[in-house]
Amino acid sequence: MHVVISVRDGQANVWGDEYVKAQPQARAQVIMPSQPNVTQIVDTIDKALLLAGTQGVVIFNIGHGSAAAAQCTGGACPLPQRGTGGVNPELAEGTVEIGPGGAMRLGGHQVKDVFVDVFYDFNVTGPPGFSDQDNDRKFNQNSPEAKKRQANWAVYQSICALFKRTKPYKVVLLTCNVGQAPLFLKKIANDWGTVVEAFTSKVQLTPQPNSHVRIHLATDPAGTGTNIPNSESELPLATGSNSVRVGPPPSP
Repeated sequence: MHVVISVRDGQANVWGDEYVKAQPQARAQVIMPSQPNVTQIVDTIDKALLLAGTQGVVIFNIGHGSAAAAQCTGGACPLPQRGTGGVNPELAEGTVEIGPGGAMRLGGHQVKDVFVDVFYDFNVTGPPGFSDQDNDRKFNQNSPEAKKRQANWAVYQSICALFKRTKPYKVVLLTCNVGQAPLFLKKIANDWGTVVEAFTSKVQLTPQPNSHVRIHLATDPAGTGTNIPNSESELPLATGSNSVRVGPPPSP
């Protein structure tokens, strides 16, 4: 099954309805509350995964995404400089919401105002440094900030466990330009144990005169590229020039 997670906002769910109608035997839509709590977010993702099943596809049609590729000259970033104290700027590029309205925003290394830093358990500088997780365990264990980071990380890990249990074929993030943050997406793919696909441009929902909604890249004028009638009931066509696809390491 291809399962789309939407919010009932009169646009995302309208597109989702048409997406399911196009192939009702192979597609489903799950609605997430517009102002969900953490439990509702986890439960909705779990429901979508169970419907998708192993080798299914889960589509996040909620929230926003971002990238800051301008930090990297010409779009190319250096590899992490382990042991030098430097941090690869690409690790800090991305954000993506897996709950609407900022209810659960995943972010790159030390990005502010996120639910969780997906690099929390990753030592970005190498020895003798620590990951932020180890730093909290060793030195900040009793601070309220550390307790909150640890609690949020535990929630994120429970979501990771759901993905690893189900083993979907792919996750599609219909969120703005987060495809420009490939290392951020790679970390999520590793944590979830599945392929993650995302677009490098803004993804836009546009109501149509026929009461349908197109989902397309904002860079495409009406009638071109992804901004065509087909996108009223299908995913935007992901190509090598408008999207990225990253995956976890192959199984041994």
